[in-house]
Amino acid sequence: MYRRLLIGLMIAAAMATLVISSGCEAEPGTVARGDLSLPQAPVTYFATHGGDQEVFTMLGNGTGVTNISNHPAQDYSPTFTPDAQSIVFVSDRDGNPELYRMKADGSDVRRLTNDAGDDWYPSMSPSGQIVFTSTRDSANPQIYSMLGDGTAVRRLTFKDEVSYQSPVLDNTGTVVIYSSIQDNKPGLFTMRIFEAANPTETRLTSADDDYPAFSPDGEQIAFVRTSNNNPDLYIMKADGTGVERLTNTAANEVAPWFSPDGNNLVFVSDINGAHPFDFDVYTINLATKQVTRMTTTTDCELHPRFSAYFATP
Repeated sequence: MYRRLLIGLMIAAAMATLVISSGCEAEPGTVARGDLSLPQAPVTYFATHGGDQEVFTMLGNGTGVTNISNHPAQDYSPTFTPDAQSIVFVSDRDGNPELYRMKADGSDVRRLTNDAGDDWYPSMSPSGQIVFTSTRDSANPQIYSMLGDGTAVRRLTFKDEVSYQSPVLDNTGTVVIYSSIQDNKPGLFTMRIFEAANPTETRLTSADDDYPAFSPDGEQIAFVRTSNNNPDLYIMKADGTGVERLTNTAANEVAPWFSPDGNNLVFVSDINGAHPFDFDVYTINLATKQVTRMTTTTDCELHPRFSAYFATP
């Protein structure tokens, strides 16, 4: 699946210089504070520059780009806390990929996980609960949850033969969507994570789909579908119906994430790159389908996410 390709890029960047380059949580069920209009909504992402991966922030209009991690280690996969005051991210600064938390200006860095396995892809709920994947108990990544301070870690999936990727919580904080290959078929799945000791999985799609993201009201899901080795952006209802294709280019469009008002997606594409996988950050308006380029660097930018937002369930 395309997710594995992006992980491969991360690992390659950690091992060699790529040609690509020359806290407090909001209360459950509330909308995060701040201006939710697109120009002012903060965005976080990571970029590969000279073989080093750093976490950046900028405003939704592409201005105010700031390197906030500024560390020689590989720092990637950032996501805002619900109040947009902090960012949880992955770093190998202490030897292997672990989850860390820092304020949105890059200060007060704290380690959240400390285990022999690799921890990846954090995402947060309205109450500050974190879901992520880890190989701490299995050779294949499994899904876990924990509190925003790194305590109360709980394993949510128990199929050691299955690899789970890209978990994201909905606006209620009780439903997680993710990608996986099960019964020899890739697709997107959901499960209600706090209703049983071993939650039931529900398959939504049976295609090469990845990078799911819930809309702020939990009614829609944006995702990436790869056909003939070409990934494009799609959107569907939360029950898996009403699938609509949003992009149709020969380029690679991946990693969609909703804007706070639910009217736009931020994503990355190499459509204007100097070579394949030379990604820049873009937005697409869901009503007009107008695409706007936000970054124009020679770095490889990945995993953009708007500031935390949650509509009242």
